[in-house]
Amino acid sequence: MFRGFTVVLVTVLISLGTVSLYADSATAKEKYLVKASGGPGPGSPAEAISLLDGLVLPTFDMLMKWEKEGKIVGGLPVGSRSFVMIVEAESNQDLDRMLRTLPMWSVMDWKVVPLESIAGRAEIERKIVGELKASTQ
Repeated sequence: MFRGFTVVLVTVLISLGTVSLYADSATAKEKYLVKASGGPGPGSPAEAISLLDGLVLPTFDMLMKWEKEGKIVGGLPVGSRSFVMIVEAESNQDLDRMLRTLPMWSVMDWKVVPLESIAGRAEIERKIVGELKASTQ
């Protein structure tokens, strides 16, 4: 399910122009597909208020700030207690540092997939084709 959803999400983000696949290599940042799911479920209205005010809404505020800053694009799958985003970060460590600042970091289950650019993969495949052609002549 996550793999199929990932392909659809990335395809939609690319088609909308919200994810740039072409970057100057001097300023290129790493891209990561990040999914957060799970987390605590409130047992009472008082717990729901505490959870929403103390963790959920502050996390959403930070995510909206990152969205405005162009660090992420993403959203929440309808009807689930999860969110999915593509994050641009300088490195694995930078991404880890970012995620750890989220109020919900310690209570969610995280899946992070480093993304390779389409242009980068195309370059690799072109080299392979060239090597294969040269070896068969």
